[in-house]
Amino acid sequence: MHVKSPLLAVSGGLDSMVMLHQMVSKYGNANIHVAHVNFQLRGTASDEDEEYVKEVCSELEVPCFTIRFDTLTYAAEHGIGIQEAARELRYDWFFQVMEETGCDALATAHHQDDSTETFFINLLRGSGPKGLSGIQEDHERRIIRPLLHIDRKAILEYAKEHDIKWREDSSNQKGYYLRNRIRKELIPLLGELRPGFQKAMIRNMDIQASMDAFLEDAAMIYAKTHIEDEGNSIRIQPDGMAHEELMLNTLLRPFGFSEDQISSILETEASGKQVISSSHVMTSHRGGILLDELKVFPQGPWEIRADLKHEIPFTISIEILDKQPDSWDESKQVAYLDMEDLMFPLELRVWQEGDRFRPLGMTGSKLVSDFLIDEKVPLEEKKRVLVILNKGEIIWLVGHRISENLKVSVGTKKILRVSLED
Repeated sequence: MHVKSPLLAVSGGLDSMVMLHQMVSKYGNANIHVAHVNFQLRGTASDEDEEYVKEVCSELEVPCFTIRFDTLTYAAEHGIGIQEAARELRYDWFFQVMEETGCDALATAHHQDDSTETFFINLLRGSGPKGLSGIQEDHERRIIRPLLHIDRKAILEYAKEHDIKWREDSSNQKGYYLRNRIRKELIPLLGELRPGFQKAMIRNMDIQASMDAFLEDAAMIYAKTHIEDEGNSIRIQPDGMAHEELMLNTLLRPFGFSEDQISSILETEASGKQVISSSHVMTSHRGGILLDELKVFPQGPWEIRADLKHEIPFTISIEILDKQPDSWDESKQVAYLDMEDLMFPLELRVWQEGDRFRPLGMTGSKLVSDFLIDEKVPLEEKKRVLVILNKGEIIWLVGHRISENLKVSVGTKKILRVSLED
């Protein structure tokens, strides 16, 4: 991609400060702009990062744009995780600044190690070629990654050689984040087992990116003969051809369906089975599949049996852990529950007026309606909030808070891990 005037996303960390130094050297300070986001998640450290970026840009005579977001409130109001909220906020603002300044590309400081870590995170999630391509440049949105084929070690050496200062993000040192464990434990081990591991990973990810592009082209050809707009619904008519599931994964990804959901709807032979994303519903119908916008959210109830089997029309993962995990998934869509007082079947349904539960960290109970108001959950989102009940008692307000009564403690022997995507 030919770039004349990039906007640089600079956090103040090592990678972004090296990128800033290199881009000033390449384009000159008159042809670049810097954008810094203060998510207000780390107290005074976030403010100090902001001031540091401003100072460096002032010394370099580079225009610097900054903004502060109340990320926690945004996440609560939109019913999403903090990381997802931060991603939405920063990219929306970056593109706004690009338009205002006339910058022709957005430069981010993702590097080779970031891409490798993303590969393994997506591998553990069961992702297809799109996820296994790691981090790529995005020509459609004009996003460039100047450090993408440079590893962390080389970046650090460059910083020392050019006397570049940076600020450390303390969250990068916390071992309970999956990405940090992959970075600190898995990748060094693979590097010991296979010299040249990183070069092989770049090749692997480039192959997956090419495969994803090939699948998109094949999926468009498939759509011409297997997908028909019927006015109120879109009909998909599978015929069992080779690699059909891969093409449907590609076509249905924008509608929010997971690969597991697509696989399950393809495997059913009966009419009436449904799988649901946050915006659409797919229904098996006379050997085909109907795709519709989700107008009425299903209410339940659904059962989770002792064998962990269920007929729930959402993407849900349930497992029993015999010991406490080495790392805890901090996503709001994941719950860890003490199994000692559980009695199956558990019940999953949409919350109802009058529902009460004891939120984690509280001594007394609280109305679910009051809890959602305090969390500033939007009205439309409230209609889709689910609860899991044990013996009639709410043990998880899904995506928000577990019950104090079922929290995992030091003495917990068995844990029920539930992950439910909205």
